Amino acid sequence: MGTPLVSIFNIMSSSHRQLTSSLSTFIFEGKLHLRDIFLLNSIAATSVDSIIIPATPFLYMLVWPHSPERKLTTKHAFAFLHQHPLALDWASTIWHPCIPPSHSFIYWRLMHCKLPTDENLRSQGCLIVSICVFCYASDEISTHLFLSCDFECYLWHWFGRKLNFTADFSSIASLLHCISARCSSQVRDVCVAAIIHGSHNMDGS
Repeated sequence: MGTPLVSIFNIMSSSHRQLTSSLSTFIFEGKLHLRDIFLLNSIAATSVDSIIIPATPFLYMLVWPHSPERKLTTKHAFAFLHQHPLALDWASTIWHPCIPPSHSFIYWRLMHCKLPTDENLRSQGCLIVSICVFCYASDEISTHLFLSCDFECYLWHWFGRKLNFTADFSSIASLLHCISARCSSQVRDVCVAAIIHGSHNMDGS
């Protein structure tokens, strides 16, 4: 029925032990017969009318709804518990032969908020006084250090003028998306390398 009768009729839990009848007690000639008091409830009456009792007994078994065979195997359990991670559109961009892996790794950590900035050190219980070493006007947090700091904004604008693109400061990922799709692959590689190196230099502080 989807909902137990004790819930439909709000029967107190202290009385549940007295309810010992089994379902077979209410089946006659292949149909389910409940007392009239049960059928006065519209939810119970509708559920009873929709129940189809099989003419012959059949084997009960546990099924796994996430597999076509409805069977739970070790392979299915592993796949269910270890979901494939979402594809990251920027991951293949930052790892490039023209960019040193150590620089790409800094940007990868930045995207995952894993850099040892003061905000992350504080979240791990370190009690420190934080300040941006470039502008001395804010705490050292990733969004400020790499996006909104006056020094960094000047750097991104300078990159943009040199490489003919407009820097987007809305997020870390948006820096890579501001590169025009119409530029050649060589120019795109230069733009990506400039962004990665710029981020690495900021972290080198």
